[in-house]
Amino acid sequence: MRRKTAAYALGLALFASAFLAGCGESDQGLSKVVVYTSVDQVYAERIIGECKELGLDVAAAFDSEASKTTGLFKRLIEERDRPRADVFWNNEACRTLQLVESGLAEDLSDLVPDNFPKRWVDPNGRWVAFSLRARVLVFNTKLVAPDEVPRTLAELTQPKWKGKVAMANPLFGTTATHMAALYEAMGEERAEELFRSLKANGVRIMEGNSVVRDVVARGEVPVGLTDTDDVFAGMEQGMEIDFVLPDQNGMGTLTIPNTVMIVKGGPNPEGARRFVQFLLSPKVEEMLAFERARQIPVRDDIPRPDELKRLTGIKSMAVDYGNVAARMPDTALRVEEIFLK
Repeated sequence: MRRKTAAYALGLALFASAFLAGCGESDQGLSKVVVYTSVDQVYAERIIGECKELGLDVAAAFDSEASKTTGLFKRLIEERDRPRADVFWNNEACRTLQLVESGLAEDLSDLVPDNFPKRWVDPNGRWVAFSLRARVLVFNTKLVAPDEVPRTLAELTQPKWKGKVAMANPLFGTTATHMAALYEAMGEERAEELFRSLKANGVRIMEGNSVVRDVVARGEVPVGLTDTDDVFAGMEQGMEIDFVLPDQNGMGTLTIPNTVMIVKGGPNPEGARRFVQFLLSPKVEEMLAFERARQIPVRDDIPRPDELKRLTGIKSMAVDYGNVAARMPDTALRVEEIFLK
């Protein structure tokens, strides 16, 4: 892990040096925009590739799978006095809101389409959410019969699932968000009881959500906790997996949107605005819906594949993303103590 972290840091430093000298015009005469993004590279690059038609040359820095969101979040904090990024396009909400509350975001309210659902727009105009994923239980269809699939997170602590459940490192990415959201939804005592029971029941910690999917698909464990995009991508590859939405008869399933903010003091504010305006267009939500990850549009009138119809009427966990974000620093310490020590 230490080697991977060092390699990641070196790679990001080399990336930064490549554009630090000047971010106004690219070699092709296009306006260069620097985007830090934790969105999976294969999906983000297809959308970024559309930007040349807008006269934008987008230089993107991506997080590693193991440190999803957290690596770029820390870099934005470190660079606050001399920003190198113009835009932060995040695959979840909480790290974005932490940056916003730290004063690192510009107002982008005038870029939001008129028909955009207000639920997904910051009342103060500093961030916007779009294209959702859900936290789900993925299972191996050869090892688990449909009527035996656990339907709640609490069921994962039962003796019959001892050593048979995988989850990603709870300090990073959407798993970290999920941990904080469970504190918010369940209360501290009940959430920590669940976490300690999972640990005692031999939950296996993996480097990332896609790794969770892969070990379930290989049959190393029958069940895992991951995101819909990873499951849909695996199903399209022919993996013998499926998923259930946990706690639909209880507290609901955590839904996690993409979020975007403009970095305050970034080198190309006008280019940043043009990129964000494109990112919030119906075209991008449609692209993300039809990508292998099958992300769920927040706008009802966006075309989507048939597979996403099974997520219609999903009961979402009722949490305030702002409260979840505020909890994350303390949550990380407590979760690390429970799961990783």
